[in-house]
Parts: sequence; C-alpha cells; structure tokens
Amino acid sequence: MQAANQVVDTSKKEILITGVTNALHKYSRFTLGVSSGASAIEPQPVMAAQPVKNFNLSNYPNPFNGETWIRFTIPNQMRSAAVRLELFNMLGQKVRTLFTGNLNAGQYRLKWNGTNRFGQTMGSGWYFYRLKVNGRAVSGKLLMVK
Repeated sequence: MQAANQVVDTSKKEILITGVTNALHKYSRFTLGVSSGASAIEPQPVMAAQPVKNFNLSNYPNPFNGETWIRFTIPNQMRSAAVRLELFNMLGQKVRTLFTGNLNAGQYRLKWNGTNRFGQTMGSGWYFYRLKVNGRAVSGKLLMVK
C-alpha cells in the first residue's frame, strides 16, 4: 500500500492529494482543518449509497387511457419513511405531486387520473414518475394514450 502525497497551501486553504491507491476507499469522506498553517486529513467511513431495490415501483396499466395505478412498497426495515411521489413530462417539468408525507412500512398504490396540478387533462405521451423515500429516489415511465 502506497502513502498519499500531500501539498498544503494554507494561503488558499487547499490540499492537493496525489499518489492515492488502496489507502483510501472510494466511499471515504475527509475532514479538513486548516488553522495557522497546520492541516489535518482524517478519513471517515461513509456507507456507500445502496441501490433502491425494495420499493417495487411499478404502474398498471401501462400504457393507460384515463387512469393508472402507481404501486410501491416501503420495506419493513424502514418502519416509517418520508415519501414523495411526483410526475414529470418529457421536458422534466413537474406535472403533479401525487403524495407527500410519512408512510409506515407496507404496500401502497396511488391513482393518477392523467391531470396536472391544476386539474387539466394532460396530452398523450410519455411521463416519468419519481418516488423519493428518505432521500433515496427511484423512477419509472408511463405512457398515456387517448
């Protein structure tokens, strides 16, 4: 294992680290303190972001005409979670927020009737839905046909 080389420039409060190999894990975070010319780097382990697998996000029917049900599961290990379900058009513009709030572990389904936040019926086309649970997000796409 190779040691990292450090160059500390206290006037700019910058540190350049070169020659890093296995000494630092790619999911490490560093705390930097610069004070009167002294510096310290301390690696702190950080949990790697786990892919969101347990939400079982889907919608049915897809494609749909009129309404579709968006289904998802909050895993048991989360007990209670901050949840937000939003819909976007192909341009990435928010069409509607279907739900914002806290939910306990369990299976849920929410109906989208093809309208935006003003109650206007949306046109045919692809839409994206994004589920955020405790800050982690997963998304899907649906096709509305008239």
